[in-house]
Amino acid sequence: MALGICQLCGRHTELVDSHVWPKFAYKKFVSNLAKGGQFIDLHAGNVTLNAQKQYTRPWFCEPCDRDVLGKNEKYAAEFCERVEKAPTEVRGYDSRLLRFVVSISWRAAKFWHEQLQHAPDDRAKKAYKRWKGYLRGKVRHLGPYTQHLFIIFDPELPLDRGLGGQVFPEDRVVVSQIGPLFMVGLLDRSHLPLAEIEAWSNSTLDEDGGTIKPVSDWRVGSQVTPNFARFLKWHEDMTIHRIQTVVARSKK
Repeated sequence: MALGICQLCGRHTELVDSHVWPKFAYKKFVSNLAKGGQFIDLHAGNVTLNAQKQYTRPWFCEPCDRDVLGKNEKYAAEFCERVEKAPTEVRGYDSRLLRFVVSISWRAAKFWHEQLQHAPDDRAKKAYKRWKGYLRGKVRHLGPYTQHLFIIFDPELPLDRGLGGQVFPEDRVVVSQIGPLFMVGLLDRSHLPLAEIEAWSNSTLDEDGGTIKPVSDWRVGSQVTPNFARFLKWHEDMTIHRIQTVVARSKK
């Protein structure tokens, strides 16, 4: 353990080696374990063949890692198990899923800025501060910095084998994926027209819980905005290309 400032509670104490992406995600969504493991590494931008490449950072003290983040990760792991067993069913959720998604968006953004040595702008800082306060229980609502979740399952392509996330500054979003959970945190909505704000509202995770219907097809305008639909198409095309590249290499 190293001494330092816990990035969540702010105490100067011993820090544990915390996972950026939850440990359960590697166990659940890594394929070809017999050959060393394979998954779509969204941070590195490729399909990695090394399942042991788990990103960790000395960010949090043990109580924050265990009690604040760990309890929500346990709930998310159980939620993913239910999705895997019946991927087309509507799923109910409670406030723990929102807290898990907030933590993923916050950690993904923190990791992205750290890796690129790219400081967040003032608007992004406000979003990160609100997310951190929400995780700590210091603020009760996310305000305009909402979290959105899509359940994606594709029986033909292993699109649910993705782990990671990053900030897309021009689109003002943090996009992350943990298996079939495709998550988006809004960094700013002041530039969005009313129609796009209404479209985003259809995927907003509610602080009091609710239900989520898995995505069977993307409905542009009502379910996702046109800009985000273009991003999703790009993501799908890039993922397919990466998978095909790995398959081609394995045959040589």
